[in-house]
Amino acid sequence: MINNSYAKINLAINLIKKDENNYHQLDMLTSKVKLYDKIEIKLAKHKNIKLTCSNRFIPCNSKNLVYRAANLVLTKYNIETGLDIKITKYIPIQAGLGGGSANAATTIEMLNKIFKLNMTLEDKISLGEQLGSDIPLFFHNGVCRVQGYGEKVSIVNNLLKDMVIVLVKPNRGLSTKQVYQNVNLNTCNHPNVDLVVKALENNDYPLFIDNIANSLEESATSLKPLINEMIDELYHLGIDKCIVCGSGSTIVGFTKNKDVALKIKETYYNKNNFVFITKMI
Repeated sequence: MINNSYAKINLAINLIKKDENNYHQLDMLTSKVKLYDKIEIKLAKHKNIKLTCSNRFIPCNSKNLVYRAANLVLTKYNIETGLDIKITKYIPIQAGLGGGSANAATTIEMLNKIFKLNMTLEDKISLGEQLGSDIPLFFHNGVCRVQGYGEKVSIVNNLLKDMVIVLVKPNRGLSTKQVYQNVNLNTCNHPNVDLVVKALENNDYPLFIDNIANSLEESATSLKPLINEMIDELYHLGIDKCIVCGSGSTIVGFTKNKDVALKIKETYYNKNNFVFITKMI
């Protein structure tokens, strides 16, 4: 079985507070986009989980979320069959696009079908939560509002589907842990997520553009100033609004002009940066 494993972008992230265990409560909006890895799973005669990946920088052992997701399902449902799993990567790593988490969620979905486990959505979410707080959102399609520590997920009715989205990433990524540790909640941006939801539900592009923001952006750009330089260039090229995606280092640009998107793609392709034109799913 081969399935697509879709990346996500953030439309808004508001970090509300940090608790005594250094975990952040948040309010954010995410959406899957038409950029995906491919996951292939085959039943094997051996009794192990054998993982291969097209990206040589990604570990193919128990440190990999796909390996851990597969092992979790096999253990929970007392399945002794071995698995050969192949990941073909198109989503860049250390990009804030959720590639690893998406791959884990896709693996759970695929094993549910392969072994006819009849998991409910709640079953899948419960497994995902054991692997990472952002994995449950990948079991949903469309725009999701994620609150608390990532455990509260609700669907937003998105009518703003004609936007063109441009993803641009510097050649080097950022550490999620380092970006979160570097956040200053007193000085970072705190977007009004309610207004972004209102914009999506009412097909109000100007309201959307005025209110999307990311509390992590100040931290990400201080750690990698090149991001700010790229954002300035994207505005010069005609993009309507840019925000850093997740903890970075990908920049998400929004426009309704396909020609602007194509000009940006040509510019950054010639600079050997990752650049991709897409839309929300």
